[in-house]
Amino acid sequence: MALSYGFKAMGLELRTLHLVICAVIFCANALAQLSATDNCFRVGLGKDLEKRLANHSTETDLSAKKNTADLSGHIIRLAADFSTNSRNILQNEEKNKESKIAETETQSRQMICRILETSGIPTDDAYGPDAVDAFLYLVSRTLKPSELAELYPAIIQAYRLKFIRPNVHLAVLVDKTRLAFGRKQLFGTQAIIRGDLLLLAPLDDPENVDSRRQRFGLSPLREYERSLQNQYRKPVIRSFQLPERSPNILPPAATPSEPANLWDASSGEPEIRIATALVKVDVLVRDTDAKNPASMASLALKKEDFRIFDNGRPAVIDFFNQTDAPFDIVLLLDLSGSTSGKTGLIKKSTRRFIQAKRPEDRLAIVTFTDKPTLVSDFEKDPEILLKRVKDIGGFGGSYVWDAFAFAMDLLDKSEKQRRKAIVSMTDGVDNALWFSGSGSGSRTSFADLAERVSRESVIIFPVYLDTEKEYPRLADSYKAARASLHYLAEASGGNYFTANKLEELEHLYDQVLSDVGAVYTLGFSPEIREGESAWHTIKIDVPSRPELRLKYRPGYFVQ
Repeated sequence: MALSYGFKAMGLELRTLHLVICAVIFCANALAQLSATDNCFRVGLGKDLEKRLANHSTETDLSAKKNTADLSGHIIRLAADFSTNSRNILQNEEKNKESKIAETETQSRQMICRILETSGIPTDDAYGPDAVDAFLYLVSRTLKPSELAELYPAIIQAYRLKFIRPNVHLAVLVDKTRLAFGRKQLFGTQAIIRGDLLLLAPLDDPENVDSRRQRFGLSPLREYERSLQNQYRKPVIRSFQLPERSPNILPPAATPSEPANLWDASSGEPEIRIATALVKVDVLVRDTDAKNPASMASLALKKEDFRIFDNGRPAVIDFFNQTDAPFDIVLLLDLSGSTSGKTGLIKKSTRRFIQAKRPEDRLAIVTFTDKPTLVSDFEKDPEILLKRVKDIGGFGGSYVWDAFAFAMDLLDKSEKQRRKAIVSMTDGVDNALWFSGSGSGSRTSFADLAERVSRESVIIFPVYLDTEKEYPRLADSYKAARASLHYLAEASGGNYFTANKLEELEHLYDQVLSDVGAVYTLGFSPEIREGESAWHTIKIDVPSRPELRLKYRPGYFVQ
């Protein structure tokens, strides 16, 4: 029987996120209202199911086959109804949303219990692959973590015994269960909406994720990320640390015991600690009470004033310097069609910035539309720079993320002893957010750009140019664009600014120059524990000076 609810790799994964969102809004209430008769998930159920699998026979009598055939048809129809109802709810096409989803949840749980009591974990030979798909689909959408903990080991046993083939819904179930118990996902099926960004939950062994996805019928991860971006018009970022347990992933429940088998259970061997190379972090220090930003240049903090925490553990500061090293700065100017009304402002503020730069700093000028143009390579002489920007202009598409990647490529070639920064003037709206699903927009995904920013020591200062009033129907795209610029600033240790008048830009550029001119560099040798994530979080503070505001990159990758 062909499935009527679109269980294909790409379509299903988008549906997966629909239902993750559904769990936030509706499903927690629905689960709380279920009666005891809907719940067969007693302690010990999983062990009983595993015993039944051990004695499973592919030969069944005619009456049993008829019974499972009836159940197969029923669960396929139920899964189709669940999918349709959830989609309609999210598209605001359904009235009485909570009661409707609660009704479907109740029916699904009753069906899951009926199948478990009748024949145990459904297998491909007894129920057919489509019905098994539908069963796994409903299990992953309707069960609480404590119930998943009871059922999950038996489902994995059925897979390992080849009673269930690799499929999309099994991958979803594995990821949701692992996340519910503080483990990283294996297949990358789970994303969480955080404001105007989509956060892909962290991955275990990301280098091999596409081979796992292919084996289970899923599209490559980057294709999936783009499909999510097109569907929701929100940039996707990859999380490197586990989010707090949240109903965004599964409905809340009392903290259950972790399943003994989460596919790759740890060996329980003693923890091994590994020393790694010195990690250096640039810290921008600002006094929130200071009226004059330049006064920070005279701030005399010492090594002992700082504390640094690596993955929550105190670290010894082995290297300290209040650096005044010269900067290489890329001025990244958006001359696309959406900013055409701001071209005069961009030109004037660019000239002001050139005139205000420190003599030892070098500037490169890059303009972009649907492709970046190098107006000037790194140059110290302001007169040469002013000549080169005299006739800048352009009009066309907006490939913002490609332009940032181009600027970072330029900085990769700069001298190692120089600090690096990007100052961008843009509305941030990449064509990938404007023309959803058209294939238009940057070839660089925002997820790839964000990860690169997290890996490299480039400070980003976006100056947001508000062009939204010319395109009121694209309000969601503008929200996503602002969120993406905020993220780049935060991830790099920079600052986000908004400006619409030249007077505002004069002040903002003074602020940028002050920020890049007052930087402390801290270095420490972290202790890497075997099995820890390659991504480590950093926290830095100055306990004796609570009025100081510190900006620094939030973490680093272990090389």
